Amino acid sequence: MRQSIVHGIALNNLEVETEQVKMAGTYKQRDFRAGIEDQSLINELTTRKIVVREPVRLSPGWESTDKPDDELNFRNVTMDQVDLELNPPSDKLNIVYIIMVLHGIGTLMPWNMFITARNYFEKYKFSSNYTGANTTYASYYVDSVSFAAQVPNVIFNWINLFVPLGGDLTTRIVWGILVQVLIFVETVVMAMLDTSSWPGVFFWVTMFSVVVLNTCFDTYFALPINKFYRYHEMVFQKQKKKRELQSKSKIPGRTPYWTIFKQCSPQLFNIFFVFFVTLSVFPAVQSSIKVSDENFIVSEKYYMSVMCFVTFNVTAMLGSMLASYFQWPQRECLVVPVVLRVLFIPLFLVCNYQPLKFTRTMPVLITNDFVYFGIAVLMGVSSGYFSSLGMMYCPSTVDSRYASTAGMFAAAFLITGIFTGVLFAIVMPYIVSMAVWE
Repeated sequence: MRQSIVHGIALNNLEVETEQVKMAGTYKQRDFRAGIEDQSLINELTTRKIVVREPVRLSPGWESTDKPDDELNFRNVTMDQVDLELNPPSDKLNIVYIIMVLHGIGTLMPWNMFITARNYFEKYKFSSNYTGANTTYASYYVDSVSFAAQVPNVIFNWINLFVPLGGDLTTRIVWGILVQVLIFVETVVMAMLDTSSWPGVFFWVTMFSVVVLNTCFDTYFALPINKFYRYHEMVFQKQKKKRELQSKSKIPGRTPYWTIFKQCSPQLFNIFFVFFVTLSVFPAVQSSIKVSDENFIVSEKYYMSVMCFVTFNVTAMLGSMLASYFQWPQRECLVVPVVLRVLFIPLFLVCNYQPLKFTRTMPVLITNDFVYFGIAVLMGVSSGYFSSLGMMYCPSTVDSRYASTAGMFAAAFLITGIFTGVLFAIVMPYIVSMAVWE
């Protein structure tokens, strides 16, 4: 009897201990990171139902931000990154926008300096009075400079599309600036030397300088210490890691270049054709248009600089800025005004275009300098506006995963349009001097 009672008490204690272990296990197995609604724990000893309606959470819900565990536990996170997360920098004065404008000026300045100094090369360094011989260097100087400037752009843009080129950013910047300084010194020295006895060498050295200068673009030393740059670099790296994690969970495969190309091909054509038309007339044709009225407000001395270079660069910039405020037409209809821009080619040819060492036979139909100025303004604004629209529309035509590849396609077609336009400009002197016009 006593043994039965002791045995029963032992069994009862064992059941209680087992139940307590189960309850402890229930607490241990709870996933506090997931959004738990209601959980019920039943105490069989008291037969009373205990309801826990909501666990203690951080406010706002930190675990609901879908951040990696390492980041939730503050692993591999520096105080600088925490500060950037909590206090993201703002560009209230548009300083970053101004920096990008200055970067664009610095990028295009070497080429513009060589084409703006056209008279120096054509009427002095390569003139028959200076060299003592008739050469073709002066006739093809602008076309050659444009060609030399775009060759490295075309090659490296297309290579980088399929074979991304990397490397340490600081090293590339330092060497790029160093090479630019050396080319600048070489250009100054060549300008001071007497090159009358070797114009051919001077010509090809100049072309080589242009090629090298256009391979050196980046000019920033202090970007890594700029808070705005560091914030967006951190955001970019997070997005990159997120894409890598997503790609690991999917079946790996090559980038579908052909599919991306087909999807964004309408905008690629728009980008290509805008720059093809623009570079067909600028700077080769426009810089050879002479003043028609001697009493025009811009004297002959400054006519080319003002009517060609200043007008185009200012209006193209305004056109690009205009695209930031409103976008018209929609991407499906953008091809219409882009194709209509081809009319600028004959319009500039019927102006007072006088190519060097060619006898013009085509009649000059536009003899009013104000009309020519209006055409130049319209061409510059439309070039900047429609090219910006094409670049904005292109990435949106493909899946967001391939937007960067579509952007690289757009950049490659932009440079290709410039390159083919420069090549097409070579035939313009022959068109206006054809015997059919006599």
